[in-house]
Parts: sequence; structure tokens; C-alpha cells
Amino acid sequence: GSFGALCKLCEDGWTANTYEGECTECRRFDFTKDPRLVGLLVITTLLPVTVASLVYLDKIKNIKDSLKHGILREIKASAQLWKSRVSCILKTMQIIVLLSDQMVTDGAAASASSYPNPYAQFVMEFQFAALDVSFLPWPCVTSVRLTHWNLLLANTLAPILAVALGLVVWAALRSRHKSQERAREAKGRDKAKAEAQADAEAKVGETKIRVSLPNRCGQIMISFIILVLPSVSKTICETFRCDSYNDIRDDGSKVAGLYLRTDYDISCGEVVDYERTVPEKYQAMLVFAGCMIAIYPVGVPLMIFFLLFPLRRRLNPEADTEAAQLEITTNDEVLARSMVAPVFRKYRPKWWAYDLVDIARRLLLTTFIMLFDVAGTALVFASGVAVVTTIVHRECNPYLDPWLGCLSVGAHWQIVLVCMAMMMKGDVEDGQIGIILLITNVLLLLAIFIDARGSVDRMANFHRYGRRGGGHTDEKRDCEMRQT
Repeated sequence: GSFGALCKLCEDGWTANTYEGECTECRRFDFTKDPRLVGLLVITTLLPVTVASLVYLDKIKNIKDSLKHGILREIKASAQLWKSRVSCILKTMQIIVLLSDQMVTDGAAASASSYPNPYAQFVMEFQFAALDVSFLPWPCVTSVRLTHWNLLLANTLAPILAVALGLVVWAALRSRHKSQERAREAKGRDKAKAEAQADAEAKVGETKIRVSLPNRCGQIMISFIILVLPSVSKTICETFRCDSYNDIRDDGSKVAGLYLRTDYDISCGEVVDYERTVPEKYQAMLVFAGCMIAIYPVGVPLMIFFLLFPLRRRLNPEADTEAAQLEITTNDEVLARSMVAPVFRKYRPKWWAYDLVDIARRLLLTTFIMLFDVAGTALVFASGVAVVTTIVHRECNPYLDPWLGCLSVGAHWQIVLVCMAMMMKGDVEDGQIGIILLITNVLLLLAIFIDARGSVDRMANFHRYGRRGGGHTDEKRDCEMRQT
């Protein structure tokens, strides 16, 4: 079922099996047992459910008002912590899948088999976490093999269209929200009800800040862009990687044929007697990919930075303790309604821009690693980035939630172990290394499901005393003395 240069391409009706490194006939392919499709189905199902819950949030206002404020706060805090944990592990699995896909030897993509078994099979089951459509068996769905040019257009234009649609929805909801605000102001508000609600909120020690639906939609768009950024950037940068194969023509001239590494059906040109010719189709791909580099791996981090920078004084206000800073930022309506709230909400005030460091780490390990053609050099670079970022993360300790911080440190070390395993593959017993990686990764996944109640209590203590232990620290004693 294969054809082309080095039999790297699969014929129509066949799909590439990344684990076995061969083509599999589509009629023998069981879609119901493919974890990539199942995982993608789960993600695409949860997204509209989340959006629908936001759209109809106002419809259940009466049900919310009937619940106690303490229960609502606990549910909200627990949900936020669960979301942060899942996001942390999903980004880690995304790095592991994409990092393996970039390890190449003699022009052959290594995919999941870069890892020792049984960890290689485990990684294949989580290929959906990469959020990369190129891993899906498209030939079995469309009956036509999709080229890199098709995947490049799909991966780059789909997020842009999704964001454009989100902006339209955001503008419409914002207009409706302003109309409702003007209508409420015209009718007048019930002062007695407003004062009673303010007293009830004061009793539980929290000032409630309502985040409008347009602001929530904006925050979802920012989170979506950050999540898909590495996979999209990887597809863009693959356009510039070509493999060369030398040949000698009948007339004795030397020819070097250039083929796109991810799709040998696309020619990057040829070199005849040290003169290179580039096809027009590949030139168009290079121009388009260059524009997309300015939008995604360069433009997205710059956009987030320019959205955060004007808020820097609000994000890290001047105060005597970190607890006082958190009290100020928590009650700041501008921060609560900001579109970039998901970027800084889980970090301590002085590390308000740390998400940019994490974005840089993910891009270095999944995209910029393609600057190295030799697998050994790429592995050394990836190991260096993984070790340095792990140390920086451990020393900075940027997260508000201590358990999320520990989980993130474990995820960083998992990347280090993965790089070490790929470097040692073939030198030691692969099965033992694969089992060790599998155990550590499974433990990392299980850590998501640990009860978040303890983390909520520690977060409450941190907001109150500025320390995570909640014990009798100096700040706590000073606070109690002032209250007395």
C-alpha cells in the first residue's frame, strides 16, 4: 500500500500506521478503537457544551441565587483547579507527542516509535492530545490522501476562522450586554435588594464581581489560541524541512532531488551542478508559511505580552505582603473582566507574565527544535531546554495553588526523563526504560484526580495569610494581633 520515494507515501485507501511505521488498509482499520478519534471526539464535544453553558448561564440565575454563597465559591474554586490540572497535563502530553514526531534519523520521521516500548504504544494512544490533525487517518475518511499543503491550510486557517467567529459572537454579545445594561438603568434598580445582596456577600467575606458573557468568550478564545499554538507552529515550520537524495543522470551530471520531509510527494526542487531550482508550488508554500510564522509563533506571544503589559501595575500592586496583593487583584474589576485573565489568574502577583515563559518552553521543544537536522543535536538541545526550564520553574514556584505547582514540576521532570530515554535508546534495555516512563506518566495522570478540596483550603489560607501552609507563620501572627 506504499509508493513514492523510499516508499514513504500511502496509496489511496491506505493510512499511515505511526506505531508500526507502515501503511494499513482502511478496511482493516477500526475507527471505534482508535484513541485519536475518540479523544478528538471528546474534546470537540466538550467545547460546544462549555460554550452553551456560558450562553445559558443567565437562564439559571435563579437556581444559583437559591444556593448558598459558600457552596458556590467552593464549586467555582474546585472547578478552576481541576481545569488548571487538566490543562497542565494536556500541554505536557502535547509536548511528548510532538517532540517524538520531530526526532528524525536519515530523513525518516520517527513518530511514536522514538520512545522505547511499551511507552511508545502508550504515547500513540494519546496522540489526540497534540491537537494536530495530521495524526488522524484522513485517507480513510476522505478516501483521498491529504498532502502537507492541505494540512498546512487546515491547521493555520481553522484557528483563524474560529477566532474570527468568536470575535463576531463576542461583538454581538457585548452589544446585547450594553443594551441590557442601559435597559436596567432606565428601569431603575431595587436598592433594598441590592443592599441586602451586598450585606450577604460581606458576611461571607467576598465581594462578587460579575464577569459578563462577552468577557468569558474572550477568555475562552485566548485559552484556545495558547493551547493549539505548538501544533500549528509545528506544521508551519515543517514546510521548510527538506531531505536531499543524490543521483547521477545519464549524461553524467550530478543531481540532488529535494523532497519535503513530511510529504515526499511534494518536491522542494532539485540541485543540478550546484544550481537549485524551486517549483512554483513550493514557492507559494514558503510564502504562505512565512506569513503564518509572523502570525502564530511570533505574533501570538507578542499579542499576549501587549495585552498584559498595560495591566502590570494592577497585576503586581504595591503592598506589604503577598496576601495584600492578592486581595487587591482579586477585587479588581478590570482584571476580572480582562480577556487575558486565564493567562495570569493562576500565578502569583510577581510572576504575572510567567505564562509567556511556558509558551516559549513549549515552542522550543516542539517547533524550534526543527532547526537541527541531526537527531542527536536536537535531543541535546531538547534536554538542555527541559532541564533549564525545570530548574527555573522550581526556583520561581509561580503557581498560587501548591498542588498545581507540584504537579507542574512533575510534568517538567517527565519531559526530562523522556529526553533521556530517547538518548539512551538502544544502549540499554529498552523494555525497562519504557516501563519506567510508563509508570511515571500514569502516576502523573492519576495525580489529576486527587481531591481538590485540600487545594481549595490551602488556596484560601494563601489568600488570607500570604503563605501556603496555613500554619502559624509570622504573617499570620501579625494578622491575628492586628485583629485583636
